[in-house]
Amino acid sequence: MLEDFLVRSLIAGLLLSVVAGPVGSLIMWQRKAYFGDSLAHASILGVALSLFLDVNMSIGIVIILLAFATILTALERLNNIPSDTILGIMAHSSLALGLVLISMRQNLYFDLESFLFGNILSVTKQDIGLMALTSISISVLLKIFWSRLILISLNQNLAQAELGNKMHYIKTGFTLILALFIALNIKIVGILLINALLLTSAAIARQFAKSTLQMAIIGSVAACISIAAGMFMSYQIDLPTGAAIVVSLAGIFLVSLLFKFKV
Repeated sequence: MLEDFLVRSLIAGLLLSVVAGPVGSLIMWQRKAYFGDSLAHASILGVALSLFLDVNMSIGIVIILLAFATILTALERLNNIPSDTILGIMAHSSLALGLVLISMRQNLYFDLESFLFGNILSVTKQDIGLMALTSISISVLLKIFWSRLILISLNQNLAQAELGNKMHYIKTGFTLILALFIALNIKIVGILLINALLLTSAAIARQFAKSTLQMAIIGSVAACISIAAGMFMSYQIDLPTGAAIVVSLAGIFLVSLLFKFKV
C-alpha cells in the first residue's frame, strides 16, 4: 500500500497535469516562453506580501499573479513597448520588491527552498480540493474557448478580423488562467522549475501530435508520467522532488527526439 502522502501527491500531480498539456501548448503556439518565468518571478512578491501582512501564502500569490497578468495585458495593448521588455521590467521589479519586503521583516523564517524548487510531498487534502476545483474550472473554460484561443495563437490578424474586440478579452482571460495555474503549481515544482513543466510537456507532445487536440492531450500525459516518475525517484533515492520531475520530463523529451529522428 502507498503512504497517504504519496497518494495525495499523485492525485495533485494528475490534476495539474490535465491542465499543463493544453496550457503549455498554447504558450508554445503564442511564443510566450518567457511569460511563465516572469509570473514565477513575480510570485516571490506574493510570498513576501503574505509574510509581511501575515495572510495565507497561497492567497497572496494568487492575488499578486492575477494583478501582474492584468497589468501586463493592459500594457501590451498600448503597443509602445515590446512585450518581452515589459515582461522583463515587471518580473525583475516584482522580484526586487519582494526581496525588499522580506528584508524588512525582522527574525523572519520561511522555507524559501520549497518555493524555489517545490515540495509536492507536502500537499494536503485542502490543497487537493482547491486544485481539483481550479483544474476543473480551467478545463471547462479551455474547452469553451479552445478554437478561439488556437486562432489567436496561430494568426492574430485573422483573429482580430474574426473576433474583433473579443480577441483582447479572450487573451486577457487566458493570461489570468495561466497566472492561476502557476500560482497553484508552485507547490509542486516550485518557482524556478514551473515553466519547464509547461514548455517541456508541450515540446514532447509536438513530436507526436498530428492536431492541436492531440498535442494538448499528449502534453498532459507526458506531464503526468514525469510527475509520477519524479516522485518515484525522489522517494527512492532522496532527490529534490521538483527537480526530479523536471529531469524526468527532460529525459522523456530526449527519448521523443530520438524516436522522431529514427522515424
